[in-house]
Amino acid sequence: MAADAYLSRCLTLSGLLNADDPTPSFITLLKFPSLQRLSINLLCNGIPLTMDPVHFWRDFSDMHEFFRLLNLSRFIPLRSSYSWIDWRLTFDLIKDTLYHRLDVSRISASYRFRLQLWFDELPLMSRLRFRYPGLYADDSLCPNCGIFMETLEHFFTCLPDSLSIIDHASPPVSTRTKLIDLLDQFVRRLAKKASASPKARLDFNSLLLQLQSLPTIGLASLRNYSDHLTFTGLWFLRGFIPRDLSSLIMSSSGLSRRDSSNIIIRYFLKLHREIYHQLWRPRCKMKSLKDKAMDVTPALLRTIKSSDFTNFRYDTSPVNFFSTNESLSPLQ
Repeated sequence: MAADAYLSRCLTLSGLLNADDPTPSFITLLKFPSLQRLSINLLCNGIPLTMDPVHFWRDFSDMHEFFRLLNLSRFIPLRSSYSWIDWRLTFDLIKDTLYHRLDVSRISASYRFRLQLWFDELPLMSRLRFRYPGLYADDSLCPNCGIFMETLEHFFTCLPDSLSIIDHASPPVSTRTKLIDLLDQFVRRLAKKASASPKARLDFNSLLLQLQSLPTIGLASLRNYSDHLTFTGLWFLRGFIPRDLSSLIMSSSGLSRRDSSNIIIRYFLKLHREIYHQLWRPRCKMKSLKDKAMDVTPALLRTIKSSDFTNFRYDTSPVNFFSTNESLSPLQ
């Protein structure tokens, strides 16, 4: 047993306790019944450990932080559908970028937009009315259509009636129509790339039909959207990659998980870039024109002394992750 380097390292780590470390100590791991049974089996049979305890401990700590993150109340809808998300691909996506590492300004703008989407913190009117109650308390309407409250779902599904809008300095954007085009372009790129693989098991048309019908992407949902239906692709557009998408690309292309993930990440980042430039920036321009008409300047927003704004805190209230019995459809 002395030659078992992993076991020696495990025994060394088991004696390391740090009161300043908020994560569970390594000795805590050894108290789990499953690990105790494993340890007894290893000691009795003389079987060497096959996993470095340091790597195992890091995985355990990452899992601990992961569930702390999902305990935020903003992720309540994921409580019963988190297993439908490809979390490894989702977190790899957050760390990646399309831009050169020296292009700091574009990388910064891209990360800011993606993280605001991920945490549902885009400065939409439904949020600004609480951050600046003295300015927007009575006006949370969409700056694009001027009819509905601007929530995240409405931002993606807004379809203004140009005949009913007469007070815009710039024409409204048909967000839903543009998003349908962008999503269709996204799935076509994926289908073309995956079907071109030498090991591909599906041709372009067959794979395209399956991608277009995935409810977690939401293309079919968006095409048939109405005020009485829910847009099923909202979590996907926020950056949570569904497991059925990664599984479909990997199985249909015959590529490894790594290669399949790289394809999805690249085309998803392109999709986000187009959403930012074609949907979000025009919306911000209309919001700026609306503010100008109300004499709300950027300087005023920066210097406002409203107590409700200065004391504003993100919603970080925890929820019981496993306490719900509600049944939700995947990623809705």
